[in-house]
Amino acid sequence: MCMTRSFLAAAVLLAVCVLALGGCGCGVIMLAQSPPMSIMTFNIRYGTALDGENSWPKRRDFVFDSIREADPDLIGLQEALAFQVHEATAVLPQYAAIYAGRDDGKEKGETCAILYRTDRYTLGEHGTFWLSDTPDMVGSNTWNAGCTRVCTWAYLTDRQTSLPLLFYNTHLDHLSAEARLKGVDLILTHIAGQTQVVPLILTGDFNTGEGSEPILLAKEQLQDVYAEWLKNTHQPPGPMGTFNGFKNKTDGERIDYIFTAWSTPLDAEIIRTTRDGRNASDHFAVTARLHLIYVPEPIMSPASLRNPVPDPAVPLPTENTR
Repeated sequence: MCMTRSFLAAAVLLAVCVLALGGCGCGVIMLAQSPPMSIMTFNIRYGTALDGENSWPKRRDFVFDSIREADPDLIGLQEALAFQVHEATAVLPQYAAIYAGRDDGKEKGETCAILYRTDRYTLGEHGTFWLSDTPDMVGSNTWNAGCTRVCTWAYLTDRQTSLPLLFYNTHLDHLSAEARLKGVDLILTHIAGQTQVVPLILTGDFNTGEGSEPILLAKEQLQDVYAEWLKNTHQPPGPMGTFNGFKNKTDGERIDYIFTAWSTPLDAEIIRTTRDGRNASDHFAVTARLHLIYVPEPIMSPASLRNPVPDPAVPLPTENTR
């Protein structure tokens, strides 16, 4: 069963608790926020594709330079084959990787790798499940999906604050609307089953636009960081397309997302840098900077993931300004 998808009740509860405690002089609920953190989601296109002038060996350095320039703390890669993940961590040794090949649960097939900065985070419990009726069965594929699809997840703990977060990364099917919708539902169900309730990040190539059922389902529970940042800053949306097809096109829909629960967005960007008129991948990378919000656990429940609270006034002590 999917988690309860109502955060308004939790928002009212929190407001009542804060007012009641403050009004009686018994104290107030103190919120805390993490140091700023940066996230990237990037479909780097699988490295064995016969893409001619856009083949992996000819754009590999551009991909890694794009990551280096953005300097994210956490990265969700899609379509990365195992050898591409190995190359990434060799060229960018500040990152460690978590991944499982979708075909064998090890090295075979595309991955939804998570890269994290080892100077900022330590790795906790982690795993991969398959987007199917049998998520624990390696290589399983149902729901009329064109490809086997996976979701990789991990608990990561900030070295400076000792506070944890939960990171999910996925790639939904490109053919089956049923698979995309059920895939999101399964991911939300998996999140609801976690034993720790902590701030959450979900990145991925969702292969569908903002008005589609899977995205609307995700938004019932999670915050779309890019959309939230546009709303908060009153930015004109501009071109939203994140699939460029190696043609540098910016029209079309935004299909690559960073979702969060319990966060305050600081900025967001679709990275459209070109080199000699070429793109690093057939998708643009999307980045975001944000604070994670930490509140008392009785308030931070699975029924209140979406961040129904005001910006916290108590930042955690840290020297990290990344």
